[in-house]
Amino acid sequence: SSRRTVRRSRRAAVAELGKHGGSGSTGSTSGGGEVDGGEGGGGGEGGLVEVHVHGPLLRLSLSSAPGGTHVDVSHEHYAKLAALHAKHAPSVAGNLRTRVLCMMLRYQSLGAHGNQCALPPAGFEVLRQRLGIRFECFASPLNARYDRYCSAFADTDAAFGSIGSFFGFRPTHGSFECNPPFVPEVLLAAVKHAEALLSAAEASGGALSFAFVVPSWERVPFHHQLCRSAFLRGGAPLRLAAEAHGFVDGAQHLKAAAGDRLRVSSFASTVGVLQTAAAAERWP
Repeated sequence: SSRRTVRRSRRAAVAELGKHGGSGSTGSTSGGGEVDGGEGGGGGEGGLVEVHVHGPLLRLSLSSAPGGTHVDVSHEHYAKLAALHAKHAPSVAGNLRTRVLCMMLRYQSLGAHGNQCALPPAGFEVLRQRLGIRFECFASPLNARYDRYCSAFADTDAAFGSIGSFFGFRPTHGSFECNPPFVPEVLLAAVKHAEALLSAAEASGGALSFAFVVPSWERVPFHHQLCRSAFLRGGAPLRLAAEAHGFVDGAQHLKAAAGDRLRVSSFASTVGVLQTAAAAERWP
């Protein structure tokens, strides 16, 4: 099908980028609308990734395939990615464009922006103030609020601050936000992984806390697992009606205006906090 063809094309582009990822050169662009390559350009081997202004967005593409495989990103999000890259991969600064294109093609191939929604800034601020949260268990370089987080693809995301998958993350203390993709199997696995970590932390006296934000699908196993967890604090979880709250759109990086990035939730949401006893004392 045409969709399979597009995905094969994207995989081929990612593979091609991987061959050049360590070259240290992404080149400068040419032609109208060029964005000069101070962040990740420079001279060198003819240029692999080009960046052009494309209306209100930036467009990154392979210089060997003009008009072909590409990704678009807002100026604000590109600047954010450049700052994250400078912090977490300073020794390979010349690869910024290559790494951005490779990472974005990876997420673009999923074709599911709905699974990349994030809490709005006000929601994160409440969690920070009440629970000391400064870390997301499910994020991406494009939607992460903080400069350290877990994400699906460590190989393409590490240069932008990811420490890898939540399912390989084993903290013994700390406070974390957990808003997994709304996929029942992933949601259930996330709750069970958090409970396993909490069991180990409880045994060692660690203060460990997870604030889950999940859809209120009450007949689905993950919801039962969360609401009946031995680590659930504060009584029954908070339930938010769909029309009473929203999320930042999973395609926020394609929206130049910040005001266009919020979307009303498609479902009611459940907010449940799982904590060890020590965490409940520290973050009541």
